[in-house]
Amino acid sequence: MSFPRMFFLLRFPNKDQLMTFPINTIPAYSKAHPAFLGAVLVFILATSQIPVCAETDLVSLAEREILKRQEESMRAEDFVIKARRDQADKNREGAYANYLQAIQMTQMGSATKGRRSALLLDFSKAGIDYANRYQEAENVAKTILSPDINPSYKPAVQLLANLEQPGYYNRTVSPAFASKRQEVSALLNQAEGYYATGRNDLATKRYEQVLNLDPYSIAARSGMEKVNKQRKAYYDSAYNETRSRMLWLTDRAWERPVKNLKSSGRDTGGSAFGGNAAAGSKDAINNKLNKIVIDKIDLEDASIREVVDILKQKSRQLDTSTDDPKKKGVNIVLKLASPPTTTPSADGQPAAGGASSEPTVTEDTKISLSLKNVPLIEAVRYLTELADLKYKIEPFAVSIIPITENTEDLVTKEYRVPPGFIPASSGESIPSGPLPGGQGAGDANTRITGRRNATQYFTEQGVPFPAGAFAQYVASGSKLIVRNTQAAVDLIDTIVEGATGVAPIQVEIESKFVEISQNNLNELGFDWMLGPFSIGGGVYGDGGTRAGGQELSTAYYENYPFGDVASNPLTAGNRNGIGTSYNSAITANSINALLGGIPQGTNVASPGVLGIAGVFTNPQFQMVIRALSQQKGVDLMSAPKVTTKSGIKATIKVIREFPYPTEFNPPQVPPPVTGGVQGGNAQGAAGIVVTSGAVTPSTPSAFEKRDLGVSLEVEPQVGADNFTIDLSLSPEVVEFDGFVNYGSPIVGPRYDPNLILAGNPSGIGTFILTPNIINQPIFSVRKVTTSVSIWDGQTVALGGLIREDVQKVNDKVPILGDIPLAGRLFRSNVDQKIKKNLIVFVTARLMDAQGQPLIQEDEEEGPVEPIGLPEDLPPPTITTRSVGK
Repeated sequence: MSFPRMFFLLRFPNKDQLMTFPINTIPAYSKAHPAFLGAVLVFILATSQIPVCAETDLVSLAEREILKRQEESMRAEDFVIKARRDQADKNREGAYANYLQAIQMTQMGSATKGRRSALLLDFSKAGIDYANRYQEAENVAKTILSPDINPSYKPAVQLLANLEQPGYYNRTVSPAFASKRQEVSALLNQAEGYYATGRNDLATKRYEQVLNLDPYSIAARSGMEKVNKQRKAYYDSAYNETRSRMLWLTDRAWERPVKNLKSSGRDTGGSAFGGNAAAGSKDAINNKLNKIVIDKIDLEDASIREVVDILKQKSRQLDTSTDDPKKKGVNIVLKLASPPTTTPSADGQPAAGGASSEPTVTEDTKISLSLKNVPLIEAVRYLTELADLKYKIEPFAVSIIPITENTEDLVTKEYRVPPGFIPASSGESIPSGPLPGGQGAGDANTRITGRRNATQYFTEQGVPFPAGAFAQYVASGSKLIVRNTQAAVDLIDTIVEGATGVAPIQVEIESKFVEISQNNLNELGFDWMLGPFSIGGGVYGDGGTRAGGQELSTAYYENYPFGDVASNPLTAGNRNGIGTSYNSAITANSINALLGGIPQGTNVASPGVLGIAGVFTNPQFQMVIRALSQQKGVDLMSAPKVTTKSGIKATIKVIREFPYPTEFNPPQVPPPVTGGVQGGNAQGAAGIVVTSGAVTPSTPSAFEKRDLGVSLEVEPQVGADNFTIDLSLSPEVVEFDGFVNYGSPIVGPRYDPNLILAGNPSGIGTFILTPNIINQPIFSVRKVTTSVSIWDGQTVALGGLIREDVQKVNDKVPILGDIPLAGRLFRSNVDQKIKKNLIVFVTARLMDAQGQPLIQEDEEEGPVEPIGLPEDLPPPTITTRSVGK
């Protein structure tokens, strides 16, 4: 007996869950007697009040329930994934909330028991972690310990117990504060990473972000301190490197240029801007007119229209400048009058229309033309001459027009030119436009001069400007607007293309003064002084007199030769020392002597290094050895450097202004008086002249300024080959050497009683009222003014000076100085050599807009070839030997 397939749909009281199952799922009952099954069914229906539906309704409800549970399981899994992601991101609050949602969506049952237990454990851990960080710790712990979650979770129980103890938990830590603390920690970690890798700017930025969140963060301030120390260490190293490099460059400046043995040729290449013709340029059509050569043309009584058509056809056939058929040939346009049409009058004569009686050239005018191997432009010229016409070349066509037509139409054209296309004026500043507020042309003494008027500039270049023509330069946009005739515009095209066809080039000029001075002085001399000695027979001897001799009437000879030992020199005639005296071995330069304060006629003797004296000898003597060996070198190197654009004058000055007086007021001396007591000075007898009042010395009344230091004035001009540089330069080095006094002391009378005792009966003498110093400076100038041509990156010598001053003195005592060996003790030898060498160099380099040389001087690294063994090297010989035999 077969039964229809039946399902039980059970709904339990107080439950929202439905349970469906077919009867044949219970094996014990599926094989029972049908009557028994029917009784069981009646019993179930009576006790459970479960409605019995048709098979299709029951299946639909079961499937919906299954889909609902599957959907909740998937949603729970999504919440678990979000919770784990929040845990990885340290978002404890989000992890706690997502785990709680997942638990609520996971139903209890045998199929989900394992899954739910794992979720409860993860949720409990996340909750404890969340509770340890936030104020809601108590609520979180109670949620974990609820009967339907995890009532026996020990960490939650311990947390509740700890929360009941006072002081265990800081209740002022809000969730927002804790969130900031986590962000601060993350930023500090990033800052440490940036600091470790040397990215100081990013590390400082992270520390500043930390301070925005926590203004009192000690860790951020300490980190910034570390970053600043690291920066300081870097800049200290940069300072040392810069200083060592500048010292190296200073030492390198002493290097003399080496002769360049390489080839001087250079591939200058094309212009950086190219040579493309501007829009409206006639270069293209001119090239075609000159390059297209017509091999033969022979026309007899042909109209002008026919000749023009043949020329156009020939230009298309013979044009080899392009492969595009549409671009071949030259356009030739006829702009002639049409043939006149006459209307006969009533009497058969043409009606008078006021037309000219001269013949008019039309397109039907007949000419004969026979040419061979001529350019197209020449064929057009012959055509117009035969027909009494003229032609005009335009950017895209050649127009043939009547000879009487005016071709001087004004056309307007705009150019894009370099910023320095219109040079600055050499005179007063010229305003480029109206000044605000109705001001005039401005101060004529301004140091920045304006640019010349564009029309004036082109007029100087030979461009005519008829009535109505003009040229205007707009400096703000580097634009040039020209309105002129076509011929004048063509000339301006050439000027503009010449200026814009090359890249703007800067020139770095370095002028170098190298001066070497060497002063070598060697001296060796002996000073002998000899006392009285007896020759015998009542004859005595002694040393000589001092340098310059003595007068016979002086008291010196009264006791001679029985004088002091020091008063009787033996070698007084041997010169030594430096000065301006006749007894000086080395004569000092006059200006140097004045600057050094050496009075005229004095001598600075060389020092004595050793002295020997015979006190108890007969005769007594003294000997002083004067020895000197001096070497002094003065090296001067000045190298001013300046960078400017081609054609622009540049000046660099590293100077100090030195004002000095040039005019003086004369001194004021009161007139002398007699008698009385004036000026604080006692007077003598009546009528004696004495001093009076105070004396005013000469005082400066006018000053001038002199620039001391290094200056360079240069104007470079780059040649057309972008390799040769023409320089007009004037380097100068000015130094202050000292003052020279051009004044003279002012003296006056004064009474002095001591003069009476000295033999002056009046007692009136003179004394210096004022030294009256009038100092004038002495300058040393090294200057070169020249014009040279130099190749890019090369160094040439502009000029120089080599000078050597030699002074030698070989003095000796006659007879004694000629004694072999011992005669050296009576000679004096002085040798001075002053050498000076001054050379002026100039170096010029072409620079780009980045300040880098166009010619790099970097050393090229060539390939390193391995050293191989020779091919004919014989193989090594291996010798074997037995051991122990």
